[in-house]
Amino acid sequence: MKILYCITRSDWGGAQVHLYDLVNSMIQKGIDCEVIVGEKGILYDRVQELGVKVHYLPSLVHEINPLKDFKAIIEVYKLIRKINPDIVHLHSTKAGWIGRVSSFLARKKNIFTAHGWCFTEGVSSSRKIVGIRVEKILGKITDKIICVSNYDKSLAINYNVIDHTKLEVVYNGVKNGEISQVDEWLAKNEAVIKVIMVARFSEPKDHMTVIKAISKLEDKFKLYFVGDGPTLLGAKNLVEQMDIKDRVTFLGHRDDIQKLLLSSDVFILSSKYEGLPISIIEAMRAGLPVIGSDVGGVSELIDNGKNGFLFKAGDDRKLAEIIKILEDVQLREQISTESRRCFQQKFTLDKCIAHTYSIYNEVIQNKE
Repeated sequence: MKILYCITRSDWGGAQVHLYDLVNSMIQKGIDCEVIVGEKGILYDRVQELGVKVHYLPSLVHEINPLKDFKAIIEVYKLIRKINPDIVHLHSTKAGWIGRVSSFLARKKNIFTAHGWCFTEGVSSSRKIVGIRVEKILGKITDKIICVSNYDKSLAINYNVIDHTKLEVVYNGVKNGEISQVDEWLAKNEAVIKVIMVARFSEPKDHMTVIKAISKLEDKFKLYFVGDGPTLLGAKNLVEQMDIKDRVTFLGHRDDIQKLLLSSDVFILSSKYEGLPISIIEAMRAGLPVIGSDVGGVSELIDNGKNGFLFKAGDDRKLAEIIKILEDVQLREQISTESRRCFQQKFTLDKCIAHTYSIYNEVIQNKE
């Protein structure tokens, strides 16, 4: 079996982490893999370190650009013809659009993983209209769509973008395992409650709501942001304006996420819209109480009141109330146990890979 993966961005967001884990797991099964990316970055470097061939196509951009998009279709088509894969597996909306056209022209099977639809709740009306129309056209030349949540599957069915028999839900997963070592500088202290958010500073993440929520709480609540991106400066400016610089730390991009999570007390992911965030799954693996905006598939990760809490997107007052509730050490420990149990039961990488591999076999065996 040979799989050609394709994605636009090469930073280290949820879709990129998922693709890397897929490639790493598949080559361990002896499957021949190659990857197409639209930019050079962390993903590009890490996949190359696996010994996997990576094709860089500058024309494969995230934004809509008719000239570059047409060029990308031709270039991806030529690569598909040259590589001759059994399946072209596409990730992210734009790569999904370009790659499905190219694979159809090359007469190759294609699978698209929707890491949150471009017409999901929270996106602009114009983007939603365009997204639905394009997906309805591409649905006719798609062999299978993997949705990362039941929420996304329901959206696809409600908007009738593809035959429901071509839809499959595969939850994202992360590697199981324990890490006991933590950073001494961030060691747990009963006098301080460490709240952490791991997310790129860009749409659809909403760091501003978290900053506003923390500003409403006592000094004992300390906030740590992990990540970088275009909205970072705006977040830093808001912290400055609210005069809470001593309570908010920007850690930038980090490679020791699991150690940082294990050193923290509470995890937050504030978003305007989502698919099924890997960052929440990583926090569950670390046994953290998780707080998330009630958007997309987040409610499929967080059982409200059991392994964490949900709040309405943008509601900083409610978020502050929830963080305050988790000041109770006994409650945090109780929720922590449930969070870890939920991860092991439903969201391990092994489960995700096994399900995806079965879909590969199903698509290849379907001769229609």
